[in-house]
Amino acid sequence: MMLTAHTCLVAGPSYGQADKPIIAHLLASPSTYKGRIITIYGLVIETEQAGRVFMLQDVSQIPLKIVRADGKGTALYDQVLVKGVFEIGPHGPRFNALKVEKTKVLAGGGCC
Repeated sequence: MMLTAHTCLVAGPSYGQADKPIIAHLLASPSTYKGRIITIYGLVIETEQAGRVFMLQDVSQIPLKIVRADGKGTALYDQVLVKGVFEIGPHGPRFNALKVEKTKVLAGGGCC
């Protein structure tokens, strides 16, 4: 009898997963993501209304309008993880943020 060993690699979270898409995927397939709770990551490149509305840009270099539900502000050039709901409305695509967390990429990947 011969025994063989098999190796199984399990990938961790990565950009492009159904619940962690990049902005380019949201805009390319809006019906796939519309109304779903997902998480995106990026750099704040523009703010309005004291940071309660901001433009987020990720590795795809495509900005997306984010509207915070909690009324708190977000600072220009913050790196953030945003959990929320993607929508396509009469004024175009936007992301309704349920939770915004500051983060910092120390090495490798990331957006900017």
